[in-house]
Amino acid sequence: MSDFLSWDQDIDLDLLLGEYTKYDPEPSDSDEECYNAKKKKLEPVPDACNKPSYSCPVCKKTLKTISGFRGHVQKQHGQNLRATDHRTHADSKLPSTVRDSLNESSFAEIFPTALQSSLSNIANDPFTINDSITDICKFVTNSALVQDILLKYFQHIFVVPTSNISSSCDREQMFRRLHISRVNPELTKTFHSYCPSHSLNSINLFLQMVHEDIVGEIFKVQTMTAVQKSTTDQEKLTENDQSILYYIAGYTIRALQKRYTRYSTKKLSVINKFTDNSSCVNFVKRYDKWYKTQDRGGLQKPSDSLFLLIRELETVIRKTVQPSYSASSLLIDPLKEAMMEAFMVKHYCDILIQGETADIVSAITEDIIHLFLTIRGFAVTRIERNKLTKKEKSQPSSSLRQALKEKSLNC
Repeated sequence: MSDFLSWDQDIDLDLLLGEYTKYDPEPSDSDEECYNAKKKKLEPVPDACNKPSYSCPVCKKTLKTISGFRGHVQKQHGQNLRATDHRTHADSKLPSTVRDSLNESSFAEIFPTALQSSLSNIANDPFTINDSITDICKFVTNSALVQDILLKYFQHIFVVPTSNISSSCDREQMFRRLHISRVNPELTKTFHSYCPSHSLNSINLFLQMVHEDIVGEIFKVQTMTAVQKSTTDQEKLTENDQSILYYIAGYTIRALQKRYTRYSTKKLSVINKFTDNSSCVNFVKRYDKWYKTQDRGGLQKPSDSLFLLIRELETVIRKTVQPSYSASSLLIDPLKEAMMEAFMVKHYCDILIQGETADIVSAITEDIIHLFLTIRGFAVTRIERNKLTKKEKSQPSSSLRQALKEKSLNC
């Protein structure tokens, strides 16, 4: 999007879209090493009392960040709640976001492919010495009715409206439901009624093997489907767009390095791994045009995974925020949480931040998203301000924030 080219670092902050372009330099709840010595030297923030916080509905604990709230309710209470629904800021009424969860229609597309792969794995397993298991696999492969029964049965395990399989808490709950289904004899009896030529023991053994293998296949097919869809969406980005996103990815490293140097050596060590120090040439290098134009020796060259993550964030925000803009559609908390729940964002974060604890991954992901929204907000603000200036040349111009609020109220 050429809007990025109009981003000006010297733009007046009073012209920004409220929360959309505000960057909070406070440490997150999961920081293990706070900057106690340097904290005394920092000037107090005038509007600190008005900063948003999130209250746990179970124990009433107050958390400062979305990642802190999500980590708390998942670890302490085993729930997956949206932070924006429990915000304690004065302007706490925020538009709800749609969870990027596995729904019935998407599961119905994924399951047949995953089931066929599982049946093939079971039939070709060298440790499967029971011939009846192989016969049952062939029977299920040729029976659309039995496949539909298995689809509806496993759908109750994997598809839950408030669940997102890409979250660790929801995966734990999913495996709990899977274990309950494995010890439930109802499916064995139902299956035997359609396949009476095989014994209950053979059918039960077959179903146990399906339960064991189907999970990995569903995750694999879901990831492949999401990657294909993401690739299709990213084809809408021009080469110039991606060159600017590559530059922003490098700026993200530098900005977070400066922030984490103040209080978190752990996060700083993670961020330092985001740079690309290799001389290998790959497809990402084609987008370093803007980076080379601006580089005077001090810019950070982002790794492939970080660039793919930043590009995915741009794709998500284009699907989430549609012109025309309004004050409510540009609130940063709903946008941030929608991005944190996006499947491909979690996928790239897991690749980018391998081997770290869930708290660190969630906190760094939130910081990257917050910074990205802040940078993008400058571009959107500049474009919208120019439109308003051209439209109201002969009239006294009002602030961009006020104009967007009036537009939101009229919608």
